[in-house]
Amino acid sequence: MKNKFIDTHCHALWDFDDGVKNKDEALALLRCAHSTGIATLFVTPHKIIEGMYDPTISEIEQKLSDLKNLSQEHKLPLELKYSSEFRINEESIKAIIEQKYICYQDTNWLLIEFTRRTIDSRMIEDAIYELDRIGVKLLIAHPERYFDNERQAVATCKKWQSWGCYFQINRTSLLGIHGERADKISWRLVSEGLAHIVASDAHQGQGRRECRLDDVHAMIERRYGKDTADDLCIHNPQRLTNNESLIDISIKKAWWRR
Repeated sequence: MKNKFIDTHCHALWDFDDGVKNKDEALALLRCAHSTGIATLFVTPHKIIEGMYDPTISEIEQKLSDLKNLSQEHKLPLELKYSSEFRINEESIKAIIEQKYICYQDTNWLLIEFTRRTIDSRMIEDAIYELDRIGVKLLIAHPERYFDNERQAVATCKKWQSWGCYFQINRTSLLGIHGERADKISWRLVSEGLAHIVASDAHQGQGRRECRLDDVHAMIERRYGKDTADDLCIHNPQRLTNNESLIDISIKKAWWRR
């Protein structure tokens, strides 16, 4: 199998945030990624300004260097790159003005996350406005987690989309690992064209939150065809890697569902 997937969201830096706990687990994560067809992996440690996890770019680069050495030592030909998962909170605006956010390596793309209690807060609108104003392109991490139901999710994501945002859905949500609510919302967002990238958001070397995309790619292909699965798991991630705009993904609905 030729490795082709690009994973834009994972927590593979050991002893760094709430991801893998040690070097052995990081190695298991890398092995799983490589054996299931991932070619490029972005590490996205949490960056929560004045919070529990608030690494600098130099700290992330140093830990990524350790991960690269581990990968090379065990002959795992993965392309490893840095990014972060930037939490929008009360301290975000000041951090944005001071450019303390960390984009995907060699791009203007930034992965941002919210919490369920803040999705209606003005701080989100302010943060998106400030980032857009300075030319940062926004990918919202796992929007399926933030809402109580599909209607709320679709309405709010359409609003964020009108502000220029794009959306990354978690593999585990589409596979039903996080329960019925996340499962229904994630597939509804895909069907409404409110999904642009599917990523692993891996936190484990092995288990439910391991680093792979082959299984979810197969599931998307069964439902919506190979082109859609490739766009979500390969083509749009590659466009992000190249610092290009993402393509919109339109799902053709059966006539009885229109």
